Amino acid sequence: VLVYKHELAFIDKRMEELKANMRELNQVSTFVEYSKLERKLNELKKQKKEIIDEVCPGNDAQARSQRGFLRSSSFKNIMRIAQFISLLFLLYVFEWKPALVFDCKLIWPFGMLLQ
Repeated sequence: VLVYKHELAFIDKRMEELKANMRELNQVSTFVEYSKLERKLNELKKQKKEIIDEVCPGNDAQARSQRGFLRSSSFKNIMRIAQFISLLFLLYVFEWKPALVFDCKLIWPFGMLLQ
């Protein structure tokens, strides 16, 4: 892992140097030199990504989205279990007695059905 750290530090330093050189150049008048530097920069980015993927294999976008999906679905399941447990608790506490009593005038169209 220490070797990878040094490689990444070297790549980052080289990328900063290339970016500084690219900022000094005019993209239109020195197009050939600018595009060579840009290709070198893209190659360094590719190397950096390969090193990071080698060290941390689950770091790509698909793995992150799968982890996010699993995290959100497990959160939903935990909430469903908590709702079920609270429902059982309320049923036990109230022993099938009505928890809320409404005035018949408030629920006029459905009063006969709900009684």
